[in-house]
Amino acid sequence: LGLGGGTAWFGDDAQQAEGKRILGIPQVRTARSVVVLGYPTTTKDHRPNPATAGRRPLADLVSYDRQGEHATS
Repeated sequence: LGLGGGTAWFGDDAQQAEGKRILGIPQVRTARSVVVLGYPTTTKDHRPNPATAGRRPLADLVSYDRQGEHATS
C-alpha cells in the first residue's frame, strides 16, 4: 500500500504545548500522544540509524513454549 505510520509521546508540558502549536490543537485540549498515518512524501530514511535495514526475522524475536526455544522452520 505504501502507507507509512508513526507515534510520538509528549514528555512534558513544554513539548505538549509545542506539539499542539505545530498541529493546530486548541490550548484547551490535552494532547499526550500522536499517531500518524499517511503516504510519505520522500523515500529518505528518517530513522536515527538508517544503516539498520528493515526488521529482524520474527524467528529471532519470538520464543515458543519456553524462553529461547525458537522455531526451526
